Amino acid sequence: MKRFISLVFIYAMSQQLSAQKFDVALSELQEETRMSENYALPGGGFIGMKYIQDDRLITNWTKKKEKISILLFDASMKLVKEFNMANGEKAFGITYTVFKKAGDKFWLIYEEPGDKSKLGDLKAVEINPVTLEPAAPKTIVAFGEIGFKPGMFGTFDLKIESKASPNGKFRYFFIRKGKSDTHLCVTGAEFNVVWSKNDITADIGKKDFNSMEINNQGTVFVGYMKDELGYVAVYRNAKAPQILDAGMEKGMAKEILVLTHKNNNSITIAGGYFENSSNVRGVFKADIDASFKIGTILKVPFTESLVDLFDKDSWGSTKPQKFGIEPYYLAQLFEINDSIVDLVIEIKREIDHQTMTVVHSGNILNVYFGNGSASFTRIPKYNVAHGSKWNHYYAMPFEKKMIIFYNDNTSNLKRDINASPKLVNIEDNSVLVAAVIEPDGSVQRRLPLELDQNYMGIAEWIKPVEAGRFQVPLYFKKKSGYATISIK
Repeated sequence: MKRFISLVFIYAMSQQLSAQKFDVALSELQEETRMSENYALPGGGFIGMKYIQDDRLITNWTKKKEKISILLFDASMKLVKEFNMANGEKAFGITYTVFKKAGDKFWLIYEEPGDKSKLGDLKAVEINPVTLEPAAPKTIVAFGEIGFKPGMFGTFDLKIESKASPNGKFRYFFIRKGKSDTHLCVTGAEFNVVWSKNDITADIGKKDFNSMEINNQGTVFVGYMKDELGYVAVYRNAKAPQILDAGMEKGMAKEILVLTHKNNNSITIAGGYFENSSNVRGVFKADIDASFKIGTILKVPFTESLVDLFDKDSWGSTKPQKFGIEPYYLAQLFEINDSIVDLVIEIKREIDHQTMTVVHSGNILNVYFGNGSASFTRIPKYNVAHGSKWNHYYAMPFEKKMIIFYNDNTSNLKRDINASPKLVNIEDNSVLVAAVIEPDGSVQRRLPLELDQNYMGIAEWIKPVEAGRFQVPLYFKKKSGYATISIK
């Protein structure tokens, strides 16, 4: 590992943010490397993972591998120990490498390198938080045994998604290779496979699903659209799923997003909907009960004043046949508490150039569902970035509020919140902004990092380290570090 820069920044600050207090501590800077999320350790300090891909320009997938190191930090994020996995050799594949906490244990989940005849298996290995040494690895998916073979692009067309249940006792892995090969498996807390199933596209079609969740009993819910109708597929085991019809009497869902609740067995579906318009005219929400029946679908149309603001920002229209906001967006569901859910929508436009895709990222719309209705909050922004198709924000519930972090320019924060924002290149002259949204829809925008140097904190790379605490990757003059933020 390259040495940490000797200059040490240990900076603490606090700022009132509505009723919240943000305590911020900066780590020392280091030569820029790639890191995944870190986790807080009992008694202080953090544990995390670093991965390095040395030969990023290599196009032969069989030669493209990475090194992995497990890192131990003190409470100020100063490195105190590093353990090189596989003796520091490039012995790991590049498709999927994550570091996760399950219960009170830490796990490295990775894909082995493959060759022209076979794909490398997906494995998990427990990491000792004191010595940082690995235990014996466990195989989650043996690709040869499920019939997955390398194609023309090898692992480059292999996509792996995973998420844990709210209680952390189960986790699903969904693997897609190319357009046709799919595999779904559920593991327990120790990453032992509970059940697995090949070819779920035979159940829900070959199009990408909208959302996938797993509940505290290990049941997987898949929200998807087929022939312009919304459905939820319920997988309790490797057998055929139960298909739930999420159709509406009037209108059509734009997507079916699924949310599993933490402390009960209920499931919520939500999303935007079309009705007599080519744009999204409003949002909907419904609950799935313990017998897997979808209840009454609540539809809440956008207000004229809200659509008028999106129209002025060029992200919507007030014309009768186009009334609503543009359907080109990414959306996520969040649980505020046992009965309140929150929907976050971010407008996207992709413009393909000869060598890259430029993504224009527009307004954020927050929808707070409660008491049989919904409140809407528009966060004005307009960012542009090269090749990044993911969400350009980080959202987290806090008490009964939503806090949404995003990148903007200080000049936009000085403008009236109902004014249209100016374009900001998030790779230049951007600051990290926290929008604190109340249940009634009111919002305050604050700067949680007001620093002397122009650190670039990337909102979409924020990761939680424990309840009420998260880390923001920072970049400054080709060096990187972290801001650890606690909300009180």
